[in-house]
Amino acid sequence: MQHIDYAVVARTHPLMYKMHKYWGRKPYNVIAEYIKHYTKEGDIILDPFCGSGVTAIEAIKLKRKVIAVDLNPMALFITKMTLEPINLAKFEWAFQDLKNEVHEQLNKLYETKCSKCGQIGVVHHMEWDAFSPVKIIYSCSCSKKLLVKDVENWDLRKIADIKEQDIPFWYPKTARLPSFRKEKYEYIHQLFTHRNLISLSILFNAINKIENLKIRDIMKFVFTSSLAQASMMKMITTGKPTATTKGWIAPRYYVPQKNQEMNVWLNFEKRFNTVFKGKKESNRELQYYQEAIDFEDFLNGNGTALLMVKSALALSEIPMEGIDYIFTDPPYGGNIQYFGLSAFWGAWLKYEFDEVNEITISNHQKKDSKIYHEMMERAFAQMYRVLKREGYLTVSFHNTKKEPWDSIVRTIVKAQFELKGVIYQSLSKSFSQSVRGSGDTPPGDYLIRFQKLMDKRPLADKFDESKYENKVVSRTKAIIAQRNEPTPLLNIMTQVYRDLSNSEILFGEKSIRDIFYL
Repeated sequence: MQHIDYAVVARTHPLMYKMHKYWGRKPYNVIAEYIKHYTKEGDIILDPFCGSGVTAIEAIKLKRKVIAVDLNPMALFITKMTLEPINLAKFEWAFQDLKNEVHEQLNKLYETKCSKCGQIGVVHHMEWDAFSPVKIIYSCSCSKKLLVKDVENWDLRKIADIKEQDIPFWYPKTARLPSFRKEKYEYIHQLFTHRNLISLSILFNAINKIENLKIRDIMKFVFTSSLAQASMMKMITTGKPTATTKGWIAPRYYVPQKNQEMNVWLNFEKRFNTVFKGKKESNRELQYYQEAIDFEDFLNGNGTALLMVKSALALSEIPMEGIDYIFTDPPYGGNIQYFGLSAFWGAWLKYEFDEVNEITISNHQKKDSKIYHEMMERAFAQMYRVLKREGYLTVSFHNTKKEPWDSIVRTIVKAQFELKGVIYQSLSKSFSQSVRGSGDTPPGDYLIRFQKLMDKRPLADKFDESKYENKVVSRTKAIIAQRNEPTPLLNIMTQVYRDLSNSEILFGEKSIRDIFYL
């Protein structure tokens, strides 16, 4: 087989991937290229860390069968809502019913007095500075354009009156914010203004009354996709009064001093239009999708996709060598806290997050790098068991720290996979922003290809450290000489690793970086 030994130009995500935010979503066309290259129609693909489901979605588009596994229930909800076909007419009717029921009631909470004609207008968003309202962007019947004014006494009295109102329906009052970044607030609901909490509770209560379960779920999907923009995390990035942002930018819970309070209904309506367009596209592109009820149903051919909320450590339902290809994007240590971030949406859906079995590095969970790597070893041992002989595993990894990079390769090799190649895959600017975490993340991914050989290769009983060191040094010199320019360490590591045997990768006491700096 001629392998993919080149970077694929990343394309902008189509509409179906823009329906709901999720951290670390990878370029769809890059994953599609690997699926096309290493599988054929009807093959079974596994992603044990499926996230928002890009691997599953692209597999279905290419008429492959897929098993998508993730311990995060929010990840599987986003995946399912993207894959599942929706009756668009019923979806639109349900939205109109919601609009008739709540939008006038909600807009009354966002009334303001027009500075131009004195009539009552509707606030589109309000700018806050240090927890004080300062500017209002609103619409009024006297103008076809949005108007801007400073906050007046009339508006301050309106806000004060609203603060005295009770929140009429259920909201996640007791859901705590994860403490992984020493956030300022203790509870998730504190990320919203009182007015927006009132509005969200009214809207969510109306959604819960939708009788059609599929339509109710997709409307909840619209609702959770709108939450970041309805929160105080929406930063003002320019001096223009009508400036808007995408809202939740960094993978943490941060309320900036200057933020925007959005009109909940207008924000929800905008998100509905985005999801409607995305579902129109997914209905057309994902006709091969048919969800299996359980694994037995999947094996019997009664479905093309099996979605499972479970740990990558527990793949016992999948028979030995039952998978044709694995493409996965495992957690990068503790760089992005997926459970903690997903709790912002999941709290409204009353999801519970199994932190005990989450594979991460977290002070909050008292999990260090040792625990993380032990759990990763068990996960890749499961993948080795279920992958067919001669099958390929492609791992996407997004971390420039020497320790996680070096360890992830050793972890996979320890499971008896043979390292076959490493490709640096650059991302577009939008992709880089979506996976941005700490300064340890590069503006791209390393796609590492492994193969399960026919028989496990015996590891060397004895290991010659000096020969290993000489080999690494010699190869490093050759790489630098060939490039004839300063060469990043990770570039050297990716090329040197391809020349090493499993024994050398596992048993070398000195890492490539250690040798490089001698």
